[in-house]
Amino acid sequence: MGQSTLDEIVARYSELRFQVAGVVYISDKDRHGRLKADRAVEAAEIAGLPLIVIEPGELFEGLPKGGSVDDIDPEDLEAAMEKIQAAAQSAQATAQATCAEPVELAVPCDPQDSPAQPSAQSELKQVGKGRDQFSLDLLLPQEVADAATVLTESLNFDPLSIAMPYLAGVSSLVKLGTRVHPTPNFSTPPNLYLVVVAPTGSAKTDLYQAVVKGPAEGILEKQAQFYEGEKAAWKANKSDSKGPEPGCVISQIEDFTPARLDVQLQAHERAKRGVLLTTDEVAGIFRQAASYTKSGSGRGETQLLELWDGNGHTTIRMSRDTTSYRRCSVSLLGGIQPDVLRELIDPKDVTGQMARCLFLTLPDTLITPSLKGFTQEELRREYEAREMLSAFAQYVYDLPAADLQFCRAAQQRFHDWFMDHQVRAKHPATEPILRAMWMKSAGQLSRLAGNLHITNTQGSLDPVSDHHAELGMAVIDQMFAETEAFHTQPRDTLDLAMAKIREIAANPKRAPNGEVSWARNRNHFGRELRDRHRMTAKHFNEAVRLLIDSGQGRLIKNDPVTWHP
Repeated sequence: MGQSTLDEIVARYSELRFQVAGVVYISDKDRHGRLKADRAVEAAEIAGLPLIVIEPGELFEGLPKGGSVDDIDPEDLEAAMEKIQAAAQSAQATAQATCAEPVELAVPCDPQDSPAQPSAQSELKQVGKGRDQFSLDLLLPQEVADAATVLTESLNFDPLSIAMPYLAGVSSLVKLGTRVHPTPNFSTPPNLYLVVVAPTGSAKTDLYQAVVKGPAEGILEKQAQFYEGEKAAWKANKSDSKGPEPGCVISQIEDFTPARLDVQLQAHERAKRGVLLTTDEVAGIFRQAASYTKSGSGRGETQLLELWDGNGHTTIRMSRDTTSYRRCSVSLLGGIQPDVLRELIDPKDVTGQMARCLFLTLPDTLITPSLKGFTQEELRREYEAREMLSAFAQYVYDLPAADLQFCRAAQQRFHDWFMDHQVRAKHPATEPILRAMWMKSAGQLSRLAGNLHITNTQGSLDPVSDHHAELGMAVIDQMFAETEAFHTQPRDTLDLAMAKIREIAANPKRAPNGEVSWARNRNHFGRELRDRHRMTAKHFNEAVRLLIDSGQGRLIKNDPVTWHP
């Protein structure tokens, strides 16, 4: 440690925090050595790094005053290391537990609940307060929150808009086999389906890069290198028993087909890894799923529904090898424009596809380019923020699989909250799409509370606290309230029809000459107009008249009424 200052030691330990399980510090056998050991302990406490101090004089006889492990006879080094490891293990029970590797579990027994924390109900579970009730350091660990703030400050997004995509990314890094148990007879994987609702040009891509893709770049690079090594070794093996070609495990996938994804999930199960399906336009995934259901394997939409639950699937086809996996953990993150979402929505949501998604509306903010200049201080600040998120992502990736159980207080609040949502869902006046959303609230809470626990406790095996359960309830209630407002927002049928006529006219496949008529294009007006607004030819004719009256386009034919821009 030399003559390092306390601040320098804290900085060094902070860099190590998410890279190692802890530090074993072997002090020198003198007063100065003990003072340096005390300073190391203080620095470790500030940095949140587990540290164990071992006095060499207590382990090794004959060390001179002021001596250290450097004075041990080289022939005795192996025995000395065994003594040091034994001493570290015996001291581990009293060490800090922030990032320590979990000890091997003993025979299962009833877990001891930690005392219930002060309820966050009065402070958090108030939808009327809106998103202002959430701060980034409430949703994420302080160091992670600070780093995310640095990397997204020019976007001017609220904390929920930053934290939810981040948690969706983290959820895919949690080891396959992890389950979250709100009750003894109900559990879910920690995966999240998050759809970001915003017009084009809202900086969704910048947000994803900062808090989802960027933090995982190091992991993705290592996965690619590992696959290349495995593949080369497989090709070099000329024996008949070398087995099938190894699959590439990759934690983030931008493009896929349902059939190929089944093959991919086989490889992920063998490696005990989850995956994030990420795309700038999630409508493409939903449309591809619908297309495969109609004309492909018939599994597109069904696959998306099944993957949310994390269950296995076996497919037997004449044209390819059988694919089979017993479990999976698939998260989804993608953007969609509000008008496109309205077209995709089935007002009844019969399959529950939309209910499996959490919808996050980005605020319509101004992007503020930085004026700080390319100073060394600013460049270092950005670099350190990226390094922090990368180190934390790697730490989560290295955590072992775990069964995370709600504490008793969290179970009780989960019970009351979900019962309330079911009563609301089953009210006769509730719209079918909202009923489906509220009935999925238990699964959404289990997933979100699990990710809040993993992230904020660095994967502690302690029960999920009532604080994190209620924080999850508050977030979900806020997002549900915004989603409900989106679904029930009244929109004039003619306004929608006019916008849709202009859109159809701009699509050469639907209107080869730019001409739009009800007779030709009635099936191109989307579910919202057809099902919710019950659009008819009369509505179409009135919308055409309004377009022409406002100076937009002209009438080409009267029978049938045909409009051209």
